[in-house]
Amino acid sequence: MFKICILVTSFFSYSCKKHVFVKYSLSEDTLSFATMRSSDTFQKTIYFKNHFSDHIKIVQFETGCGCTTTLLKDSIAKANDSTAITILYIPLKWKDSGIVYKYVTIRTNSTPSFKNITVMGKIIQ
Repeated sequence: MFKICILVTSFFSYSCKKHVFVKYSLSEDTLSFATMRSSDTFQKTIYFKNHFSDHIKIVQFETGCGCTTTLLKDSIAKANDSTAITILYIPLKWKDSGIVYKYVTIRTNSTPSFKNITVMGKIIQ
């Protein structure tokens, strides 16, 4: 009787654990441009990979300022497919200088619901 009680207890404790399945990934989430002039523009294309068996929609991009923007090939990533996201950083817009960190947040209808991308480097005049 004691062995059955332990078996039942361990089964229920295992089945109650949450398993979070990450349904997508980014080819890169930290983009470094090392050093560039304030008059230059940094441009990098990354890929949003859908690991799920259903479509995932990229709902929104959020940036901290107007100097970082995104271009999206397609807002729907089909099952087991990728879509391209181009990130642009224009330091002249806000007269950035020195070491900078900029952030882009991707919001989706999936798990996780958002993912951050960091753009960083040093701006010289």
